Amino acid sequence: MKQNLPSRNKGAEQMEEQIRQALSRQAETVRVSSQDSQRMIRSVHRKIEEENRMRKWSAKKIVVVAAAVCVFGTITAVAAGKIAGIASYSSWNDAVYQYSKVADMEKEVGFEAKIPEAFANGYGFTSALPGSQESRDAEGNVVETIRDMTVNYKKSGMADISLIAAQAKLDDAPLTGDSTFTHGDCTLYFSVRENLFVPPDYQVSEEEQALSDAGKLNIGYGTSEVQRNRSQTIYWEDGGVFYTIISFDNTMTAEEFAGMAGEIIDLK
Repeated sequence: MKQNLPSRNKGAEQMEEQIRQALSRQAETVRVSSQDSQRMIRSVHRKIEEENRMRKWSAKKIVVVAAAVCVFGTITAVAAGKIAGIASYSSWNDAVYQYSKVADMEKEVGFEAKIPEAFANGYGFTSALPGSQESRDAEGNVVETIRDMTVNYKKSGMADISLIAAQAKLDDAPLTGDSTFTHGDCTLYFSVRENLFVPPDYQVSEEEQALSDAGKLNIGYGTSEVQRNRSQTIYWEDGGVFYTIISFDNTMTAEEFAGMAGEIIDLK
């Protein structure tokens, strides 16, 4: 774990511990059981088979799906070619609310990453949670499983931001973006996408499917209600770890996202 600011004082950590306990109690009421997860996965794969509209995975879809798990507290899958979907798992019951606990989380997921406590623009650490991602074929068989960490940041008056660090990338497609930046030896790929997160039994309209086929709309399954938003992502590879900064409906520019990524890359 790499950091760029000193640890918080004892009083702040005690307050965060009280918040953590309150959120953990709340999380118990919405936790998705393993049986429910499998039922949702089967429902998604039935829909994929019925519609027979398989599309190639892209890194953009993968990171948006992973972030959606943390935003909506659910699993999500998206139709995607030979790899028919991705199922992402995490639980707020496993979250930590003290930055000092991130090192323990790194041990749990099996890899270290550059995780800042705060950014120069005012975003600061609020929570982190471990997760897993599984790629699946059209029959629902697991193709590959990786571990990841999602670290969440807040800033007053701004949309929240999440940093996702993963030990691998679930597809072999090259990284691409709407625009690119360079920081040191790393190339940063920035993209903006419209997203539609829906329940497993949601019937996609012809217009929505056309937008998805054209790469203009990401459709994810697994939420309890329909959610529409706009995501901004910037992602890169550094030292064998794949990083993504993602936010929904954020007013920051691509250059500002690139600046935050640069701060992470510069951590030693």
